[in-house]
Amino acid sequence: MRTHPGITMLIVWAMAVAAFVILPFQIETRTVTTHGFLILALFLGTFVAGSFLASPILPRKKQIVYERLDMARADKLIFFGTLVAIFALLAESATTSVTTLEGAFLDRNERSVGVLLGQDTGGSIFFQIGFLTYPIAFVAIVREILFRERIRIYALAFFGFLPPVLAALVMGGRGTILFAFVVLVAAFWTRGVLFPRSKKVRSKESRGRRVVTAIAVAAGMMVAMDYFVDVFLVRANVAGGVQAMSQIAAYNWGVSFNGKGSETLYAIVGESNAYLIYVFIWYLVQGLLISNTIFSEFTGDPTLGIYGVDLATAVARRIDPEFVSSRFLSLAGLNVYGFLPNAFGSLYVDFKFFGLVLTFAWGFACGFVYRRTMRSSDARWLFVWPLISVGLIFSLLNTPLGFNNGFTTHIWFLAVTLLIRRVHGTRTQFVAA
Repeated sequence: MRTHPGITMLIVWAMAVAAFVILPFQIETRTVTTHGFLILALFLGTFVAGSFLASPILPRKKQIVYERLDMARADKLIFFGTLVAIFALLAESATTSVTTLEGAFLDRNERSVGVLLGQDTGGSIFFQIGFLTYPIAFVAIVREILFRERIRIYALAFFGFLPPVLAALVMGGRGTILFAFVVLVAAFWTRGVLFPRSKKVRSKESRGRRVVTAIAVAAGMMVAMDYFVDVFLVRANVAGGVQAMSQIAAYNWGVSFNGKGSETLYAIVGESNAYLIYVFIWYLVQGLLISNTIFSEFTGDPTLGIYGVDLATAVARRIDPEFVSSRFLSLAGLNVYGFLPNAFGSLYVDFKFFGLVLTFAWGFACGFVYRRTMRSSDARWLFVWPLISVGLIFSLLNTPLGFNNGFTTHIWFLAVTLLIRRVHGTRTQFVAA
């Protein structure tokens, strides 16, 4: 079921607010203002208005007869793009001195400080190639889930998940893996439109394939969760343990996990598990407070995209690292540099109130795609719908073009979509190429 993007956005943000209120978060050193929350509400309302101007809430037709698609050219691009990404990331991994999660964490911190001081101008040529190509894996996930009646687990693992895993290991983070799994869920959610359960042949073979697919996805999620936990705990160990890291986090983030009900939570789940809940949920909801500081206190010049778009930052660092440093130092003074400011905080830093125009355009584009997916016989609109959905979810962290190398991801989606050919004159309920 495809929910109107304006409604989805409101649900996502309502859940984030609920998580922050219900869990024992406690503001320590940060100051929140009504003015900041009103500006946030203005941006959020602007997005919703744009989405509803593009399309009202539409009932889905019981059946849409889609045109057949030729995926041959698109598959070639996915194949070669993935191979380049894997080769580049493996080469980067082989040539770097970082061999552990702890080393990757420290290397990542050094790069972050280098950007702030105008000293770091980017990684090796292999890192740069890998950075530009690994997002094609997200396209591969959607292609495999959405347009193939019998999902190939080996192809999903190799083309869809190997590049994000290698990117996470090389970069010392976990965002690429998290993004890949959210794209996977969004693609499965959309898949029901083309392969409704009531239409499936309930043979032993089809049931067996579904069971194998479910087991493979579940196993992958368990491995990913174990990796997330390891990343969090490694960072805590670097600081001297969970308790020490909690204190450091409370000081640096300005938010602790010592609010009302914290003692009960710690008694039930234990200190280590409570810490994991703390850092994981904070990762998702931090934009509520970071954007409040930005809306209330940021008075610097607009950064014109270098704050919110990874690729713009990387290009600007190579051309004029001092310019990037000068813009980011004002953010460091507000203790928002290095945090995820949510989509609207990011747009405000980059474009001030002109960001409202871009927010409206974003909402309108989402509403337009929603309208086409609900009415058009061109299944290519369904191909981009998971990307739209993921952008709404991660609006809590950054814009769709900013979070997790999003600009490059959108370029790959556009390139692959343009290579998908509609076979005119041949219509079917849907037959995968």
